[in-house]
Amino acid sequence: MCKGFKIFFVLIVLLSSVFSHSLNAQNRMDSLLTIKKLIQKHNTISTADVGLISSPSRHWCAFVYALYLANTEELRQMTYDTSAALRIYAYAGLVHYKNPDLKNIKKKLYNDNGTVQTHFGCINGKPIDVANGTKQFIKMNSKGNEINRLLLLLKNDEKFRTQLYD
Repeated sequence: MCKGFKIFFVLIVLLSSVFSHSLNAQNRMDSLLTIKKLIQKHNTISTADVGLISSPSRHWCAFVYALYLANTEELRQMTYDTSAALRIYAYAGLVHYKNPDLKNIKKKLYNDNGTVQTHFGCINGKPIDVANGTKQFIKMNSKGNEINRLLLLLKNDEKFRTQLYD
């Protein structure tokens, strides 16, 4: 009887662990899809400090949240998305993670004539093509300090993560 209970208990723990992992993976995918839709809808790239009193803009936070949620393959796939902003942000994510396979993606984006709205600094900019948007975004975020700060905040602050959906 005791041996049967132990086996039953171990099976319950294993099944709950598998279910929990599956649920977390689904939540991650749902969140990533929501963030991708937000980026696609606005089709805007921005620097980190453009919001009220130089706070991070929603566009910037959405980019960093997508970076937080997506794996390398998902970022690579996003570089082929119909949204110019998502293509730029995905490439920037691959650059941030120092992905070694960037040559072809960079070549593709540097010849991309799709348009994206910009928000650099405290003013809304005019639409620019993906090639120039990619170059400007990478140049402005070359150190990655603000990206790393927000990634750490996303990992540790659930309240901050939920603010992106308001």
